[in-house]
Amino acid sequence: MNVIKRTAAPMLLLLLALTTPVIAQQKRPTPKPPPRATPAPTPPPTFDTLVPADSYTIYGEVRGAGQVIRSSALTDLLEPILKLSGPPKEFKTVVKWLNAHSEEVMTSRLLVAAWPTVNAKQAPQTLIAIEFASADEATKFAGTLNDFLPAIMPAPTPEPSPKSADTTATDKPKPATPPDPGFHLQRMGSLIVITPRPWTMKQLKPAGSKLLAEEPNFRSAYNRFTTEPVFLYIDTKAIRREDAEREKRFEEERQVGGQKAKRDQEKEAKAEPKPSEEPAFLPQERADPEISAKLEIPADQTKETGPDAASMALTAIGSSLSKSRFSSWTECYRARTA
Repeated sequence: MNVIKRTAAPMLLLLLALTTPVIAQQKRPTPKPPPRATPAPTPPPTFDTLVPADSYTIYGEVRGAGQVIRSSALTDLLEPILKLSGPPKEFKTVVKWLNAHSEEVMTSRLLVAAWPTVNAKQAPQTLIAIEFASADEATKFAGTLNDFLPAIMPAPTPEPSPKSADTTATDKPKPATPPDPGFHLQRMGSLIVITPRPWTMKQLKPAGSKLLAEEPNFRSAYNRFTTEPVFLYIDTKAIRREDAEREKRFEEERQVGGQKAKRDQEKEAKAEPKPSEEPAFLPQERADPEISAKLEIPADQTKETGPDAASMALTAIGSSLSKSRFSSWTECYRARTA
């Protein structure tokens, strides 16, 4: 046993010595970093979370849009307008299209927001949203709207660019790029949003903005008319604030204009030339002797000449006639009075 122990110990040491370099040469696998947590996608806005507070002055809502389109109240309102007032062709087209597609929006809610406030300068001028029961219904109706809206909101005609002087008749005209449509349609979940131009949610709802549904005045008015098919809300505070802002801006412009006019007057006063000091008497210029000789009056014409003989004769005849006529008048007067 002692012999086995003695021979086993060196063999174990030799085996360890041979396997240690092999184990040391093996590379340890690098631990993989934990996977990053992907941020959850932002849920699309809903009908009640689309419009923020203090963004639009006018907010309108139609509940059950299809039912309102087919209601007798709306028919009685539109009938005299269509028959008597002669509305434009686009208005008749819209009414006809709504009647044809009222079934598709029978239970949908329609939102109209207009007149952005001073605090929402980047928001679209007008925002129209239609709510559907599902995203599939919204997608289907979006295709129908894309085919109809160009008829009433055509793309603006581009202005012709002036031809450069170096272009020749042989130059081929560049293909004209199609103009942008006169509207922007976007599907957001079960909503279809129509605006005049493209926009982003950051422009409509900046960070930290409060929802319109959380505004106390709006909420009290909204709860009061929940059963009405049409709801209209006008933010009078926003109108007064905009008027005050406009008056303040006009006052600042008036003050700036007054200061500018005052500076211009001071510059004109400084720029006026000083009156030149002229001598009281100008030195007499010497006349040209040749010109003086030509203009000199003859000496015989400078003498005073008396009345000529003809004038003297006429004077004498006139005086004699007057004397004789006076004497004859005197004799006649005496004869009558005698």
